[in-house]
Amino acid sequence: MKNQIIKMALVFVFGIMTVSQVAAQSATENSVNKNDVTTKLQIKKDEFRIRINNSAKSNSAGKVTPENRFSFNLGSSLTWTMFYASFVGEDIKMEDKAIVNLVFIIDALEGLPEAEALQKTLKNIVRYTCKSQQCAQEIQAVIKSLEKQMQGESQWFFNTGLTVSNLYIANAIEDVASVKSSLTQIQALMDKAPKTIPIELISQMKTVTEYVKKEKLTGNDYVAISSNLDNLIGVIKA
Repeated sequence: MKNQIIKMALVFVFGIMTVSQVAAQSATENSVNKNDVTTKLQIKKDEFRIRINNSAKSNSAGKVTPENRFSFNLGSSLTWTMFYASFVGEDIKMEDKAIVNLVFIIDALEGLPEAEALQKTLKNIVRYTCKSQQCAQEIQAVIKSLEKQMQGESQWFFNTGLTVSNLYIANAIEDVASVKSSLTQIQALMDKAPKTIPIELISQMKTVTEYVKKEKLTGNDYVAISSNLDNLIGVIKA
């Protein structure tokens, strides 16, 4: 029954998300949570403004800049938070995770209108004055607002953070349709990648997307996808 509820939430989240945007089941919750970068968010409040200005470029043969890593973490964190918020009123553990994540993100975006919007969402969750769909849609609106302010590398890494986290979630419950959707989105990001994106990162993305060609995915495939995603994130955090 719980798996059915999770899959319904996944369908809902994917339904309100675009290419830039998504359940954990009990058996895989620990492995999923270790990839939730929000709880490890190592960002400074002023870095988002740097990111919008796009003042720090990556080197195609080098490492991801701290500014672009921030953009990736922000996109990833918002995706997980929207997912957790889709369980408001149904799962207290998921609610708690949504609350914790929102606190980190609000602090990181302090002084921005988006932080104020998320503050209202946080209060609504704590006070049980918003339903899961409303909470998730409020976070989605913030995602769209932030994306519009970005350009170049910052926007690309933000969208990559959104999409990679969507894939982690879908892969955790072995939802083949959602996995394929996210893999296709990663392919689209590769096609539009700025020339300055590190070659190693593009290579890892290519490895991940190889599974989009498979008509059916096995248990071993899901394990391999998870491992490949770990390697991809490792490149970004290196």
